[in-house]
Amino acid sequence: MTCQISSIVLYGKQPDQVEVLPLTPGKLSIVTGDSRTGKTSIATITDYCLGSTNYPVKAGVVRDYVQAYAVQLVAGDRQLFTARPASTTTTAAPRLCLIFQPAGSPPPAIDELDFTIPLDVARNMITEFCGIDRSVRIPTRGTVLNPSIRHALFFCFQGQNEIANPEQLFHSQGQEWRSSAIRDTLPYFLGAVDPAQAELTARLKAARQDLKAHTQELAEANRRTPAPGMARALVAEATQAQLLPPQPEEPDLPTTLALLTEALDSPHQTFTDLPGEDPLALLEREREGLRSQYNRIRAQIGDLKALLSDSGDYLGTARDQHDRLGSVAKVDLVR
Repeated sequence: MTCQISSIVLYGKQPDQVEVLPLTPGKLSIVTGDSRTGKTSIATITDYCLGSTNYPVKAGVVRDYVQAYAVQLVAGDRQLFTARPASTTTTAAPRLCLIFQPAGSPPPAIDELDFTIPLDVARNMITEFCGIDRSVRIPTRGTVLNPSIRHALFFCFQGQNEIANPEQLFHSQGQEWRSSAIRDTLPYFLGAVDPAQAELTARLKAARQDLKAHTQELAEANRRTPAPGMARALVAEATQAQLLPPQPEEPDLPTTLALLTEALDSPHQTFTDLPGEDPLALLEREREGLRSQYNRIRAQIGDLKALLSDSGDYLGTARDQHDRLGSVAKVDLVR
């Protein structure tokens, strides 16, 4: 996993305007010059050609006179030429030009550049050329990531303000989310991450996330499950015994268990603590007495109905006798 920059190329807006800044792989290159001559733009141009999502080249001479930027990467006997057109706005160009060359080949002419490769595809191709294993899964907070050329740049560049900042060690460390990406990918670029182990770790993390999600689903399902009949009956009995307050609706299973626990811990007097006879036996005896009273009253009602029926028959007979006697009396009067 060794890849170095062999040259930086600028294509001007006029024909045949090509500026090449050669670098020597394997050696230290020092670029000097007066202030405001574009030294700082070297890092931003390289960042832009290696798949930056924004347009980091600052406004000025470079933007005014450059038509396209390019970087030549060398890895062993292979060479990759990556170019990207300059943008007229602050939005980065969405497509790049990638050309694989033999090591030591000069930059192609501007009319040979074909900007047709999408940004994501170009990133993957540059990542593979640099020897970064894209199949590695590095577990992070809530997800996994694949190391790429964009992560490698954290450890390859340092701006002037970053070198002078005692609180930052890596490039763009102070920007949002990048500190966590640096922390997650540093072991891989140091060679401390085994791809197989990283894959197993990522699978373990995903399995734990699935377990957590399924546990939550199970808890939600249990929460919606109604309580068994015995549990509901116990809650009703505890409510009647004033060990629990009245429930506005039928509780679910977790609520029922919580209510029964509350009833057990209730400071109210329980049945076993009541003096004298068992109140259940008293209630059963009272029920038997009420049943006896009910049967007795029912029998009395039946007797009264029978007596009323007999009285009716007697009155009917007496009325018939009265009518017959009345008829005899009328006959005597006629005589």
